[in-house]
Amino acid sequence: PIPGNQSRLTFLDEVIDFQVPYSNGIVLDMTMTEQVGLEHFKISLYNSFRHILQDLYVLWELVLLSKPILVISPRPQQCSETCLALLSLISPVIYAGDVRPYFTIHDSDYTTFSAEDNERNGIILGVTNPFFFKEFAHWKHMVVIGPPSTKRYSIGKGYKRKSYKKVSKYQNMVKSDYEPLHSHDKQFFRRLTSSKASPEINETIIQRHFYQQTENFIAPLDSFFHSLVPVDTDYQLFGRTPRVQPFCEEKFLRTLFQDGLKIKRIELYRKFIR
Repeated sequence: PIPGNQSRLTFLDEVIDFQVPYSNGIVLDMTMTEQVGLEHFKISLYNSFRHILQDLYVLWELVLLSKPILVISPRPQQCSETCLALLSLISPVIYAGDVRPYFTIHDSDYTTFSAEDNERNGIILGVTNPFFFKEFAHWKHMVVIGPPSTKRYSIGKGYKRKSYKKVSKYQNMVKSDYEPLHSHDKQFFRRLTSSKASPEINETIIQRHFYQQTENFIAPLDSFFHSLVPVDTDYQLFGRTPRVQPFCEEKFLRTLFQDGLKIKRIELYRKFIR
């Protein structure tokens, strides 16, 4: 497809008309960095989120659901790395939204994103100018990474997030009114807060944990989609070619309920589909 041109795509017995937009955004699969010329570029999830570890589940769901996220940090490198670390949280799923790790007030889309009536999803912006604290205060989901000397409260016992209604300075925090629907693994947090755990070990713990969480989340969808595709026995030499069954949201959610999934988890799938 050529950017700017109308195209037509058939998918699951439906015809979708779409237009490939012109965009300054990038889509990165951090497991295939050679495709984007980043052979020596590695994102550390632990270094990016070490002061906001108790918000990892919230961030995972926000990225998974393509919610608009504003990342603010006084350092361009930290800002950009945090944006890319957000994408890595949902690996092996490739984020299909618009990612701009270094966005400025001079960008042509600044007016669009700063409008209070802008409800666009699928966007992650990284900024360093403190001017954005005021102009983008209406954004519902904001990740703030402060200077190296700025510290964040420890996780402690159990899982507890602090609620922020207003952000006006660089401090390690996540401002979001989103309530996570996925159950939290307390053992995962205990392992992260172990005094004997090195940064390298914590990095491995985070990567493996959320990689497994994402794979477990996608597995029911993958299984359901396979059930829609005709099997080899459906094909006959002179018979009618079997068709792929259309996807039905309610039917899929009903299978999840029958499999014993909790209501909150099913609601997460409903939001993901929509």
